[in-house]
Amino acid sequence: MNNFIRLLCFLFLSCITLSVWATPSIVQLSINGPIGPATAEYITDGIDEAEDVKADLVVLELNTPGGLLTSTRALIESITTSRVPVVTYVSPSGARATSAGTFIMYASHFAAMAPGTHIGAATPVALGGASPEKKADGEPSAMEKKILSDSTAYIRSLAQLRGRNAEWAEQAVVDAKSLSASEALQLGVVDYLAPTLDDLLQQLNGKSVQMPDQRLTLSLKPNEIQVIEPTWRQKLLSTITHPSVALILLVAGLVGLYIEFSQPGLILPGVFGVIALLLAGYALHILPINYIGLGLLILGMVLWCVEVILGGFGVLAIGGTISFVLGGVMLFDQSALGYAVPIGTLLGIAASGALVCVLIARMAWSSHRRPAVMSGSGVVDQVGTVVTRDGVAWIKVSGEWWHVESECSLSEGDHVKVIAINDLILTVKKIDKKH
Repeated sequence: MNNFIRLLCFLFLSCITLSVWATPSIVQLSINGPIGPATAEYITDGIDEAEDVKADLVVLELNTPGGLLTSTRALIESITTSRVPVVTYVSPSGARATSAGTFIMYASHFAAMAPGTHIGAATPVALGGASPEKKADGEPSAMEKKILSDSTAYIRSLAQLRGRNAEWAEQAVVDAKSLSASEALQLGVVDYLAPTLDDLLQQLNGKSVQMPDQRLTLSLKPNEIQVIEPTWRQKLLSTITHPSVALILLVAGLVGLYIEFSQPGLILPGVFGVIALLLAGYALHILPINYIGLGLLILGMVLWCVEVILGGFGVLAIGGTISFVLGGVMLFDQSALGYAVPIGTLLGIAASGALVCVLIARMAWSSHRRPAVMSGSGVVDQVGTVVTRDGVAWIKVSGEWWHVESECSLSEGDHVKVIAINDLILTVKKIDKKH
C-alpha cells in the first residue's frame, strides 16, 4: 500500500515538473510580407496561445510593407487587449515597418528595431486602387481629409497609450515621414535598438510594463522560446491573397472556362476554371482593387479569345496585350506597398497569353486554307454502293460521301470498289454483289 502511494506521488510530481518545464517563457511570432486577413488571424491565434500557456512575453518579428486597414486594426486590437506583453521587433537588417507596420509598432507594449531597418510612410491609401483624389486647386478632397483625420487620430491614440512620440506619428501619417532605426530611437518612436533577438531579450529582462489589470515585471528565460508558425490554412489563404497569385488564378480560371466552352465535354478545364475563378474572386474581394483595371484585364483576355476565333493576324492579340498590361498595372494600388503585381510577372503572363493566342490563330488559319486530303491508303480497296444525285454518282466510304468516276457507266445501286483517289474524286470499278 505504501509503495502504491509513493508511486502516485512520484507520478503527480513528475506531471507538475513536466508541465512547468513545457511552459514557454516566450512565444515568438513573425510577419514577413503584406498584412491580410490570414496574417491577422495568425497573430491573434498566437497571442491567444501565449495567454493559454501563461507565457511571459510575445515577440513579434516584423518585416512588412503594409497591408489592409481592416486586417491591421484586427491585429492591433489583439495586441492592445493581450494579457501578455508584446514586443514588436523589426528585423533583420534591411527589414521595414512601413504603412500598417508603423501602426503595429505604436500599438505594441515594447517596440524595437535592428540596425539597418526603417519605419514610417504611414499615409493611408483609399480602397479602390487609387489614392484619394485631390481637387483641381490642389486642396485635399473631403474623402482624403476624412481618411487622414481618422488615421491621424488612431495613431495618436496609440502613441499616447504607450507613451511614444505622438508628434512624429502624425507626421508619418500626414507627410509620409520615415526614420532609420537609430533616428527612431533618438526621437522616442521605439524603445530599443538591438542587433539580435538575444540582445533584445537581455535588454527587456527586468523591465516593467503596465497591463490593463496590473503592472508586470519581466523575468525572461531566453532559452525557453516557443516558435509558432502559421497553420496550413493560414498559409494557403495568405498565398491566395497575394496579388500575383490572385492575377494568375483569374487568368487561369478564364482560360479554363474558354477551353471548356470551345471544346465541350472535356470537363477538367471547366472544373479547374471554376475553382480558379472562385479562389480569384475570394482574393479580389479581400484586396483593394481598381475596377477599371479589372475591366481592362478582362477586355484584354476577350480580345485574345476573339483573335483565336477570328484570326486577326495578331492585331487583336497586340491590343489585348496592351489592355491586359494596363489593367494589371492599375488593378492593385501601386502606392500601397506590397499590393502591386511585379511588372516582370505581369509582362510574363501577358506575353505568354498573346503568344498562345497568335499560335492557335495561325494554326487554325492554316488548317482552313489547306485543302482537305485523306490518305489514299485509307479509302483504296474499300467498297460501297452507288447513289446518284442529279446525275452525279456518289458513294459513302469511311463515313464520308465521295464523288466517284469510272470507265464504265454507273447506276443507282451498283456495287463498286475504290481503286484510286485523285484529289477529292474516287476512281472505282464495278464488282459483283458477292464480292
